[in-house]
Amino acid sequence: MRRKAACIPLLVPVFLFPPLAGAQKHEGVGPEQRPQWAGKNEGKPGRKSLARILKEAGLTFYGHFRLDMSRDSSRTNFGNTAFYVRNHRAGDRDEEMNMSARHTRIGFWYDGPEFHGMKAKGRVEIDFLGKAVYGNTVTQENQPGIRMRHAYFTLDFPGTGWSLLAGQTWDVFSPLCQKKINTLVGWGQGNIGFRRPQVRVTHRWEREDSPSFEAAFALARPQARDADGKGNDDGEDRGIPDLQGRLGLEIPWGKKRVKAGLGGFYGFRELDDNPGKGIRSDHYQPYALCLDLDCPLGGGFELLGEAFYGRGLDAYRGGIFQSYDTNLRKVIRSKGGFANLVWKPVKAWRFVVGAGVDDPDDADLSSTRRARNLSIFGNIVYSFYKGVFTGLEVDRMRTDYMNRDNRVNYRVQAMIMWKF
Repeated sequence: MRRKAACIPLLVPVFLFPPLAGAQKHEGVGPEQRPQWAGKNEGKPGRKSLARILKEAGLTFYGHFRLDMSRDSSRTNFGNTAFYVRNHRAGDRDEEMNMSARHTRIGFWYDGPEFHGMKAKGRVEIDFLGKAVYGNTVTQENQPGIRMRHAYFTLDFPGTGWSLLAGQTWDVFSPLCQKKINTLVGWGQGNIGFRRPQVRVTHRWEREDSPSFEAAFALARPQARDADGKGNDDGEDRGIPDLQGRLGLEIPWGKKRVKAGLGGFYGFRELDDNPGKGIRSDHYQPYALCLDLDCPLGGGFELLGEAFYGRGLDAYRGGIFQSYDTNLRKVIRSKGGFANLVWKPVKAWRFVVGAGVDDPDDADLSSTRRARNLSIFGNIVYSFYKGVFTGLEVDRMRTDYMNRDNRVNYRVQAMIMWKF
């Protein structure tokens, strides 16, 4: 009873000032850490916990329950996760408040039996950020749909360094996320890359206490906005998969490792004639180059970041979600990146300061287009009970528009999450 009572004062500020747990690195590039958990019967003679029974069957369940609360000084796109500040009339700063449990997440791993030396593993993960079946401003938030995040399997060939992945997961390149409480993780603010269906081949060269290398290549589903308004996205319309790749290097650094990589993609897009909207047919090739770095600094400090340059990046969460300007008939080029400084003085606490920018080329933008998006933030995350995290974040975001005034938003967001 005393333990429960001691938690009450900690929970009060959590719900008054809603918090979040840090964004994880993109899975799908390099080894992944899986949750380790045990039931109440673990270790008792003659009895097996539910966790042990599931593990013996090859299944490991994981996930988290989460509540987010945020307040913005201006309207953003979209409220629960702020991508950028919406354009509005001068002097019209419409505050908004959001509270959501839709970032709750559930998933499982399946370890299959070995077959002729091959090891098979599978993964499925969902959250509740899908659209409601009968979506409107009321039911969308408390009756949302299920969204598939991951659904893939891997085949490892021991002793060869080769592996095969097929299904939906993170893009090969841009493997890092910003350590933000805003679960956007920096899309449209200097971080690119998303999840999509793909088939991937990876080869690793590694030795203990020596630098290791990784090369990965994938054929991925082509995706883009429907710029011509003909009913199908402009990537699907071209009929050629996106080509993705990354070269990675890991160097021992004390008990940790410095990780760096160079990756990117090359794709194909098509616009059809649509005289009713004044759109003429066109073909273009989107691409991106991306550098990533994750460097431990000692004393609990870590520096991580990415930098990119490319064009036609809407489906890859770049160009502030803009790809092709139909008025100018130009593919929108963009550059950007982010940097985060993370400090974990003890296991229970984490402090982060960071910034990110996405800067489309003004020469490719017609009037009222989004021209630049800059975010500067800081957050604190604290674990006051096993698997339970709470956090608070302050974020200043400024979105510039062509031929319009700049729009600024101050966001305060809090979260509480229990991971299992």
